[in-house]
Amino acid sequence: MTQPVLSIRDLSVSFTSSDANPGSRNRAVNNLDLDLFPGKLTALVGESGSGKSVSAMSILGLVPAPPARLDSGSIVYRDSSGTTTDLTKASNRELRSIRGSEIAMIFQEPMTSLNPVLTIGSQIIEAVRLHRTVSKKTARKIAIDSLDRVGIPDPAARLSQYPHEFSGGMRQRVMISIALACEPRVLIADEPTTALDVTIQATILELIRTLVERDGLSVLLITHDLALVSQYADRVAVMYRGYLLESGIADAVLSQPVHPYTRGLLATAPEIGIKRDRLATLESFLDDKASDSQPSNASPRPWTPPATGQQESSHSLVSIGDDHLVRVKPASV
Repeated sequence: MTQPVLSIRDLSVSFTSSDANPGSRNRAVNNLDLDLFPGKLTALVGESGSGKSVSAMSILGLVPAPPARLDSGSIVYRDSSGTTTDLTKASNRELRSIRGSEIAMIFQEPMTSLNPVLTIGSQIIEAVRLHRTVSKKTARKIAIDSLDRVGIPDPAARLSQYPHEFSGGMRQRVMISIALACEPRVLIADEPTTALDVTIQATILELIRTLVERDGLSVLLITHDLALVSQYADRVAVMYRGYLLESGIADAVLSQPVHPYTRGLLATAPEIGIKRDRLATLESFLDDKASDSQPSNASPRPWTPPATGQQESSHSLVSIGDDHLVRVKPASV
């Protein structure tokens, strides 16, 4: 496999605790290792609160500090010339030069990102001219083309409209067009199709998939929808309570999940044509002590983060196959 365009190593992020103890902190991300490769779409999945969005926003230094704090780790970006930059040590100026032009991000709620008093056209054109050396006329043409690519009808006329004149799904498509107009090498998409209907959702994801295959775009897709993962992702990483529990090639992880949490995520998704008296719950998998009942020398024996949030260091990620990692207990436990 080619060198990763982005490598996250031992990333830990904590937040000021709301507990009575003023010195205590809560870990949102624990020792995360993750690679993004050119021409690959990597899906980061897990429940709400598992650390997915914090991990993604940490890449571009968008997690507010305080209350957040980077406890450890590196996030190394490799540009097209092969030059590497550790984003955790980059200056604000260096980060600004990378945001948008090299690494773009699509947020879940577009109304928190679009300026309500500026036209859609002015916001796209501003982003294009900030990151690309083009004239205003060329930037306007790029803006029209980018809106057309995400399926917005009559894009030239829509440039003069304001965010409140667009539906929620249309606003999300505008955000995607802004990100893609700057031609980034890495696209971070945080639940990008949540506000879209099924037809437009497919259109957007097919567009992203085309850019991955045609232009070598590297995509980190944060999602709860395992159906999307199975259809569009090349690689998948599963997070729970701030830990990466299982990762690898999507087909292998989804067809032969090893960790109980991964199996639980897959089992809780309803399937068309299959009637059930009751849907499975994640608790029914995480409370299962089957892995603990294995012989002490059995391998692997998956490890699940405790509900107390207590930090443990005895577990580790191990390879159980070709590019398939699972977090397991030590053999002596």
